[in-house]
Amino acid sequence: MYNKINAAEVQSKIPPGIAASKLNREEVFITTKIPCDHWDGGVEPMNASMAEYYISADLSQLNTSYIDLMLLHHPGMPNDCWGYPVVDKWPCPDSLRSGNRAATADEWRESWRALEVALQRGMVRAIGLSDFRSE
Repeated sequence: MYNKINAAEVQSKIPPGIAASKLNREEVFITTKIPCDHWDGGVEPMNASMAEYYISADLSQLNTSYIDLMLLHHPGMPNDCWGYPVVDKWPCPDSLRSGNRAATADEWRESWRALEVALQRGMVRAIGLSDFRSE
């Protein structure tokens, strides 16, 4: 039986799955991510408001009082291809190009601070980054 769940983009399916498994919530480790550029149907770079929105929305959709691990997903780039740079050897279909500006360093710091606040409040138990490069 699996007890570690990546809930990104399938949050609403998790509560029935936990109930069907007969596991207590404390026996399940739930990870989810804050996407880099999609916010409630809109498109904009990551920012603190987006981080706060996704933390609250995920708690509600997951029907839980805490998330075990909340990640800031890849930073994205202008004209990226679903978060990955467009390179000649791997062309990107126009339908996947975001055409967005990348978040600024200040916006990423603000987003990280929003995760720290959620951690201090017990809304999340651990925070981290996903698909960031070392540069």
